[in-house]
Amino acid sequence: MAEGADQDFICPGSGIIDFAPIFKEANKQGIEHYIVERDNEPDGIGCLRSSGEFLRNIRF
Repeated sequence: MAEGADQDFICPGSGIIDFAPIFKEANKQGIEHYIVERDNEPDGIGCLRSSGEFLRNIRF
């Protein structure tokens, strides 16, 4: 979720959602797979790359 009044979608790792506690709880619940979905992204490959980098480096 992007900052600002519109709270539009944004690539994971670039917005205001703190994913670490979410992933920590998901790990406790036995979740093994995550899906990144970002519709209507002008730079889809760039978003995919930055999202992948974010997910590889997040610590929880």
